[in-house]
Amino acid sequence: ANEHFGGRFAWSDDGTILFSECILGLAVQLNDTDQQLSLFHNIQEVTRLQPINDGSTDSHFFLHEPDVFPLAEVLDLVMHELYMTTVTTIAAVTLLAFLMIPHWSAAFLILPIVTAVYIQVLGTMQLAGLTVNAITVICSVLTVGLIVDYVMHILIHYFELDGTRQERAMATLRSIGASVFLGGFSTFVGIVFMAFCSTYVFYAFFTVFFIVVIVGLVNGMIFLPLLLSLVGPQKVRPASKAVRDSGIESITDGSSESDGVNSSS
Repeated sequence: ANEHFGGRFAWSDDGTILFSECILGLAVQLNDTDQQLSLFHNIQEVTRLQPINDGSTDSHFFLHEPDVFPLAEVLDLVMHELYMTTVTTIAAVTLLAFLMIPHWSAAFLILPIVTAVYIQVLGTMQLAGLTVNAITVICSVLTVGLIVDYVMHILIHYFELDGTRQERAMATLRSIGASVFLGGFSTFVGIVFMAFCSTYVFYAFFTVFFIVVIVGLVNGMIFLPLLLSLVGPQKVRPASKAVRDSGIESITDGSSESDGVNSSS
């Protein structure tokens, strides 16, 4: 009888069907990660409930067509890893900012700013046509370290100056703004040649890092100084010796006289 079914059934000697093969007609967008994973999990659950899998806890008989589920198992793992590494890296950056920047409020600026910039990068990646896979996840994790560069330098320099919020924000851009911009430009120069590659890996790396440079510079040199000029901490310690030796004048608001500093000395 099996010859009538093209070998899609297997019977025991008493005629009991041991296993069968079926073809599913699925209305699923294969470029939609959520739909792939949802269908993948549903079919896994169906196979888990089959009699042949009774009592099995570690693994189940489960076959799928690679054309229907391209790297579905990898995507399932990658999504979890992306969530965990994102939370871990941003938390580590926030902790380092709290320990290294000379004001306790720095952590409360780093956390929302880095998170917001990271979300902007992920959104722009989707607009650029990139989907979630092993390559883009690696790029996404690396972007946190690049984002910090555009934020941390501005914050450290801001906290090392005295004066009003607006004065310190302007002085920060005048003294270190060019260096931050050149850092972003050098990163762009280092990746621009990958834009001409036809391989997806190089294209993905170029697209992600180009997005990071643009979004990081816009937030680090426009949004962050504007935010600091409006809600930045007003009381900071005096400018460090390194800042004074570099020729950058600390902007004062007249408080030195009230602190008993002898200007004649």
